[in-house]
Amino acid sequence: MIIKQPSPGIKLLQTAALYRRTAKYFPQWPVIEDDFGRLKAGYKGEVSLLYELNMLPKNSHTSLFDIRLTNNQNYFFQTDVCFITKSFALIMEVKNISGKVYFDLYDQMIRYKKDGTEECFPDPINQVMIQESHFRKWLEQMKWTLPVESIVVFTNPQTIITFSDTYNPSLRLKVIRKRILPLKIQDLSKKYKSELLTDKELKKLTYQLLKFHTEPSPNALEHYKLKSTDILSGVQCPICLHLPMRRTFGKWFCEHCCCFNATAHKAAFQDYGLLIDAHITNRQAKELLHLESASITKRLLKEMQYPIEGKGNSIKYKIKQQSDFSI
Repeated sequence: MIIKQPSPGIKLLQTAALYRRTAKYFPQWPVIEDDFGRLKAGYKGEVSLLYELNMLPKNSHTSLFDIRLTNNQNYFFQTDVCFITKSFALIMEVKNISGKVYFDLYDQMIRYKKDGTEECFPDPINQVMIQESHFRKWLEQMKWTLPVESIVVFTNPQTIITFSDTYNPSLRLKVIRKRILPLKIQDLSKKYKSELLTDKELKKLTYQLLKFHTEPSPNALEHYKLKSTDILSGVQCPICLHLPMRRTFGKWFCEHCCCFNATAHKAAFQDYGLLIDAHITNRQAKELLHLESASITKRLLKEMQYPIEGKGNSIKYKIKQQSDFSI
């Protein structure tokens, strides 16, 4: 049973907002574009894994995506998928990479792109083994006794996977394609036949994973060394991404592709909340949307049904984030 579904996560949402609202002439733009593509691919890879996980008997396991825990409150670690049964736990590192990948002996995985260029990543086998070690310690800390295994799952069926001739053969077995994930879990079930947890204990462990999960709180502007004034304001066209749209006849009009949209301002509020501040005043919203009318701005804010803080001229609206918005 999938208890915690895959979600874009705050880092992807912030990077997506920067991708839309950073001028391409900024020196940070290529890095933002690359990070956005990588994070989006990772999220899609996790989503694609739902098919294989849903093939498994629903009451035989619990699956949690993107669990972030801490050991002794001083070091955070995050797993792509935490798969728990009554007999064992399985930590999965999910990779959605196109082209050809090569595992060398220097703690790196090299990706060969179709255009002939190369890209280097940390070896995901070592990554997932470190996560496995951290999770084992977390279980011990929580007084659970359960064997832990780990694998790297490639979700793109077109990926060509190769290894150095002298790469450890036993570690190669940790790399699988997603279509054989059910068979891998079946093999592990045969390896670990003894049930160490009752149904009640499995639910309790799953509850603890959710309870101790901590969402990250990244600051995208700080990470990319940008200022709030570097962020492009205005309502963005959802069709062609032109900035800004113009308010006319109660709708937003794009002068670039000539489309109308009644709700395009919602994305502007979301981006503001992701990048600038979780609270917004009527004056700030008016500047953000490039509106001349304070009353129209106030009405649009009220329609969003954001919680209101303060009174009179000090009123602020708390922007509620939608985890699946605009990626």
